[in-house]
This record gives sequence, C-alpha cells and structure tokens, in this order.
Amino acid sequence: TCRQMAEYVFWLKHPDGAMPLFNDGGYNSVSAPNEILERMRADGGAASERWRDLLEILRRKLDQASGEEARSLLSRIAEIHEVMLEDPEEAIPAHLEAVDRDGTDQRALSELARLYRDLPHDTEVAIYYALSLIVTAPKTDTTFIRQKQAAQILNPLFARFPNHPGL
Repeated sequence: TCRQMAEYVFWLKHPDGAMPLFNDGGYNSVSAPNEILERMRADGGAASERWRDLLEILRRKLDQASGEEARSLLSRIAEIHEVMLEDPEEAIPAHLEAVDRDGTDQRALSELARLYRDLPHDTEVAIYYALSLIVTAPKTDTTFIRQKQAAQILNPLFARFPNHPGL
C-alpha cells in the first residue's frame, strides 16, 4: 500500500530515526507519501541501495524479535526483495525462516506456494517450496499428503537435474 511504501521510504531517508519509529510503531511523521515515492523513483539505482539499507535495519531488528513481530519483519523483508528489488528468489529465505521459526505460519507457507505458482519454471523456488511442505507436515498425518505433494514436485526435477545439490 501507499502507506507502507511511505513508511519504508521514511526509514530509508532517516536511518537513525528508523529504529525508534520501528519500536513504538509511530509512523505519523510521514507526510505526502506520493511525493516521497516520486522522489524515490527518480533516484533510480540509488533507490535499490537504500532498499538494501532498509533490509539491514530490518534484519537487525529481527535479531531481537520473536513471535508475531518476527513474522511481520520477515514478511516485510520478503516483500522488499520481491516487490521493490524485483528479486523473488531472495524472498524465499525470509519465508523459510518464518516457517523455521513457526512451522504453522500459514502466511509464509502461502507465500511460498504463491511463488511456486508464479514462477513454475524456477527450479530453486520449486525445491524450496517442496522442502517447506516436508518440514511442515504434521507428524500425526498418516496420509502423508504434504510429502506426496513434495514428491510430485521433486521427482520430475530430479529426473531433469540428477546432480543438483538441493535434490
């Protein structure tokens, strides 16, 4: 949303003030989000570097976070990689970390499934999605639904890439 973008831009333009704002959730200092976004778009390549700076800030915050706060931070990190930096493969580790922290995180699992659907020819996305299915399979599930879904994804990949280290 425009508000989220304005928040990101504010954090990028004022890195020293980002952490206190992030901690107390006070985003009221951001005004004229469309103007800020236009300035950022005009920056061209420099904008990419500032998104990466923001990722560092979010990662530092993540080191101290847990629970819902950590899930939210990981979601934002993935969003920046996928949307702002246009590199969906780099969003995968954030989603996987969310699943690793909480195997029942449906938001992260849904995002991995969406990436798999959106990028059907991307081998790495397919592998990571299949692995997430296996890791999050309930131990009490005697039907092995998720494991079977993962096998349907991985077996054709293994036939095509028998020496792939992820298979």
